[in-house]
Amino acid sequence: MILKLWDEINLPHKEKKQVYGSTLTIIGIKVDVNALTMKMPKGSLQDLINTISEFINSHGKFTLKEWQGLPDWMNWSFNVFPLL
Repeated sequence: MILKLWDEINLPHKEKKQVYGSTLTIIGIKVDVNALTMKMPKGSLQDLINTISEFINSHGKFTLKEWQGLPDWMNWSFNVFPLL
């Protein structure tokens, strides 16, 4: 309803951000509100595993920003998905 009003008054909005439904992908996580589940797509999980492997084998060649982001990413993933 609000989007129709915005269209009528030519208020710009991004269509891809106006999604709705019982299953949504939010920051790369599939959230199903009916089943009360959250799933990390295989691609995202593989990205995390690859980054951890690269970090282990890099011998300190990561930037400080990359190094700081990795524990945050792992901590968030393991708290949301404790059985990874």
